[in-house]
Amino acid sequence: VEAAQSISNTHSCVEKLAGCIFVQNVEAPALACTLPVLSRGLNDKSEEVKRTCCLIVDNMCKLVEDPAEVLPLMPRLEPLVKSACEKIADPEARGMADKAYKTLQKAAGESVLQRVSAEDALKHL
Repeated sequence: VEAAQSISNTHSCVEKLAGCIFVQNVEAPALACTLPVLSRGLNDKSEEVKRTCCLIVDNMCKLVEDPAEVLPLMPRLEPLVKSACEKIADPEARGMADKAYKTLQKAAGESVLQRVSAEDALKHL
């Protein structure tokens, strides 16, 4: 909530989130709660904040068992992590971004989120 209030709170919120130890299966609600902080952090100018966000994504996605849990967040999270891979200048931070991107892809599996029109849905009923 603090990160959403002011951009100046983003750094401290990312650090607090990075301090969390994820020990059990991570599901969509937990991922969705962290998305605003991660989005702000991955859009931040600081490469260290981006690196920390990528570390969080990597750690959380390692604990996703069902790809359906991460799929709803992919349209928003995947481009941010991919952008970090391409734009971060620091080699170590870029390596962390690459690792997070691969872990995110692995967590999503081969699944593809598709929009279904109302007409198509009615055909199957």
